[in-house]
Amino acid sequence: MANRFDDEIWADKTPMELYDYTCGDNVNGTEVIPWCDFPFINKGWLDDTNGSSIVLGDCSQTIGEAIGGSYQLKCMVYGAINLIIFCVTLEFEITLRNRRLQKKAKTINVMERLTLINLFNSFVHMVCCIDLNGFNNVFSYTVISVLKGTIAATMLVVAAELITSWVSVIDGGKTKQTPAWISRLKLFSGIFGYFTEVGLGVVEINVGAAAEYEGAYDGNTNAIKNLGFVVVLMIWCFVSTRYGLIISRQLKGGSGNNAAAKSILTMVRSMGFCCAIACSYKLLMVLLRVGKTVWSPPPCSGSFVDIVGIMFCTLQGTIM
Repeated sequence: MANRFDDEIWADKTPMELYDYTCGDNVNGTEVIPWCDFPFINKGWLDDTNGSSIVLGDCSQTIGEAIGGSYQLKCMVYGAINLIIFCVTLEFEITLRNRRLQKKAKTINVMERLTLINLFNSFVHMVCCIDLNGFNNVFSYTVISVLKGTIAATMLVVAAELITSWVSVIDGGKTKQTPAWISRLKLFSGIFGYFTEVGLGVVEINVGAAAEYEGAYDGNTNAIKNLGFVVVLMIWCFVSTRYGLIISRQLKGGSGNNAAAKSILTMVRSMGFCCAIACSYKLLMVLLRVGKTVWSPPPCSGSFVDIVGIMFCTLQGTIM
């Protein structure tokens, strides 16, 4: 629980000045350098609205303790959402498995694969929700990074599975055999996704100035991670759009199974929208973080919103 408040820059500051440094107007939170090691914060933090209760030099409480019940409730709510998704998905998987066994099928279909992936992802997210942001010091910053990186990479696997099934419908002939090129692309995407989101997610918190402090990461490594993810996602977005146009032409020509084609076309459009949102978010993070050491500043309030958590829950609920 290092205390950097005694450094020369802070030697003659008051509690209110410390609070204003973090929570004042026009403050860029990611450029605030914390004075206590993450996830600890000064005793008295957030006890009032101007920082007058802050005890200088005392980094004895966690951020979770400073925020109080709102953070615990936040973790419980997001955890409960994932528990519901997990239970519903598990019931659906049991149904799909029983059907497969009754038909004596030797392989699982795309629906069951997606169900199993969602089951895994909701479980990982549920574990992450034990200490969603690491504020309670239950998980280290590295563990949080690995858990969230695993969820993000698995979402890329979901996109690959869906789009591969669409390609198989168009190019697989009567047997719907998956073309070799899309199988290789799916394998590469899975490996690359976990390498960037999980592997580089660990690297980014162990290089440069971030290596010296818990709760920080290197903006350049983070930018490389995000750009790599965007490139792979854009490839899948291109494949999705291309086959969406093929399906659209089939509909206009009146050929094929129109009901199935319409369903796939709707999913293609939804996938394109999700890809656009994800790419925009990742590219924005590149612009905001490149060339910087990004810190986890002490919160100025007990916010209930977790943008990444909401995105993950929405996608998991959609798959369910």
